[in-house]
Parts: sequence; structure tokens; C-alpha cells
Amino acid sequence: MLNQQRFFLALGKRVREFRKRRGYSQEDMIAFGFSARHWQQIEAGRPITVSTLLRICHVFNIPPEYLVREMDTIPGPSVPQRHEVQFYSEDGAFLESFMAFIATALRAGNSAIAMATKSHLSLLLQRLKIQGMDMDDAIRAGTYIELDATDTLKKIMVGGSPDGVKFLEGCRSLIEKATKATKSETPRVAFCGECVGLLCAAGNANAAIQLEKSGNELMKTHSIDILCAYPISGFRVDKDKLAFRNICAEHSAVHFR
Repeated sequence: MLNQQRFFLALGKRVREFRKRRGYSQEDMIAFGFSARHWQQIEAGRPITVSTLLRICHVFNIPPEYLVREMDTIPGPSVPQRHEVQFYSEDGAFLESFMAFIATALRAGNSAIAMATKSHLSLLLQRLKIQGMDMDDAIRAGTYIELDATDTLKKIMVGGSPDGVKFLEGCRSLIEKATKATKSETPRVAFCGECVGLLCAAGNANAAIQLEKSGNELMKTHSIDILCAYPISGFRVDKDKLAFRNICAEHSAVHFR
């Protein structure tokens, strides 16, 4: 999984590069609302919240994805599969990342599973068709499977926590079904999900992290690639720092859009 220390060290180095390009000293950052000590810690690679990341991007007048573009896929130790996370600022970015992930899998003769809200599933299907994907055929063949994330959470949540056994059993059944439908000699399944993002947006980051850990368990026994999505708006306050760090730690790569 993602090496947190390496990620934030790389981010700190990137921030320092942008500051110097703009001709600012560390002391100049005080005028933008940062204490000198806080800015020094950022550039030294101390973990930061998403809200701090957005403040930095505001200072440099750049989007978050531009800041992390060259270092947002820092790999963890020898991860054969992809378990990536997309932090998005608006629905268009969410849909674009899921669409690309799914289209890549289908074009390679593999299968894809999308677990999202009904509105997102509908928009995602439209975008995939616009891209020239024969989604009606993919649905008939079983290489594209849609699930309502809200309904899924209702089935697996017990007292504010996910039933890990029920979640894993359901996912294994879906993955095995999708694997059998693939046209590839070395079948893989692309699994996109926003259950974790819905949980986090509702203030239940601990439950989201439990599901992320379940996803990593699935990767030990199945040939799958996973893309999770979280709205950046769910990490606005300082108390979310630990949740943000723990979520990043469960993934092989972190993206911002």
C-alpha cells in the first residue's frame, strides 16, 4: 500500500518547488495565513489535511491535480494490483475517473463493476456510451455490472459498522461472476466504488477505512483492480487529518481532481 512518509515527503518537495518558482520565501507565506513553523513542516513532509492542500493550491493558483501530478502514483512495496483512491472536487471529475477506469478494462477484454449512486450510475453509463463503448452488449454479456451504492450500504451496515463477512461474500460473488464473463486469457476485474465516499461524507470515516481494508483482502485472492472515490468536501476540518492519512495508507496510489 501507499507509503505515507514517502507520499508526504514528495508532496513537501513539490510544494517547495512551486514556492520557489513563484519567488516566495518561507517567511512570505505568513501573508497567506500560514505560520512560518507550519509552512516549514509542510515542506519537510509532515502530513497535511485536504483543506490545507486546497489552501496551498489557492496560494499558487493551481488545481490540486496539478500539484500532485508527478508524484500522485508513488507505489507502495511491490503491489501487483491497483487499489487507488480518487479525491474529487466535483462530479465531473468523479465521472471522468470512473469512466476511464472502466473503459480501459472493457477495451482490454476484461470486466468491470461499478458500485455508485443511481444518479452517478446513470451519468456514468451515458458517458461510456458517448465514448463509443457498447454498454448494452457489456451488460448483456455480464462484463459490466452496476450496483447501487446506497442500497449496498443498507444491506451491510450494522450499528454504524460494516459487516465485513457479508461485504466480502457479496463482492466475491460479483467478482467471480464478472471474471467468468471476461474475454481475456488472463482475466481481471476493474472494481469502482463510492460506498466509502458516502460513508466518509456522512461522518463515518472509520467504516470507510474498514471497507478499504476489506478491499485489500479481496486483492489477495482475486485478480482485481480497485478505484475508490471520495469528495474532497468530506475532509475540510483539522479533525479529518488522521482519517485522510489512514485512507491514503490503504491505497497503492492517490489522485486529486
